[in-house]
Amino acid sequence: MAYSGTGTVINLYPLSHFTFGTKDALKERDSSVEARMERHKARFEEQGMRRVVEGVALVHEHGHPHVLLLTVMGGRAFRLPGGRLRPGEEEVAGMRRKLQRKVGNDKVAAGATWEVDSEPLGRLWRPGWDCNVYPYVPAHSNRPKECRTLFLCPINERTNFAIPRGLDLKAVSLYELHGNEARYGPVLASLPTLLSRYTFNCL
Repeated sequence: MAYSGTGTVINLYPLSHFTFGTKDALKERDSSVEARMERHKARFEEQGMRRVVEGVALVHEHGHPHVLLLTVMGGRAFRLPGGRLRPGEEEVAGMRRKLQRKVGNDKVAAGATWEVDSEPLGRLWRPGWDCNVYPYVPAHSNRPKECRTLFLCPINERTNFAIPRGLDLKAVSLYELHGNEARYGPVLASLPTLLSRYTFNCL
């Protein structure tokens, strides 16, 4: 079954093709949201704008595209795998590194596992120290605090995932995400629109 867009054809494989293991939990750097924000502020003064990459990896269930999302906060919130780039780090290389750290099998080299589309799916800008992000730099913001770049990350037929203890990986349908800001937030709810330019071939 194919979902037709206007651009590149992406093959999607059924969720049952993949294996899901576990690995050591990721170290939690902050004890609270407030502590994390203070750390971000201090780093901004030292290094400038925070650069973040996030990967959109898709599978299908019953012939319908699903996005793979990590659960956080005990399953009450969802997030794309990714994270902050190192100073001077190239985006695609950083995206591969983050995928390997967040959902990759440590026994498999990152370069052998993760494919990253070189053209970003979208960019989002955080002008202040709140949760608001925009698909452009607002006119009043001359020093954006963060730039989040989304990449499409096609996954091969036999990828082995390893999820840090304390997290889970869920496949959420485009139908469920579309317009559902109350549950998933504005970024995840916008993914079906961003992905509409692709044609998905559900094998």
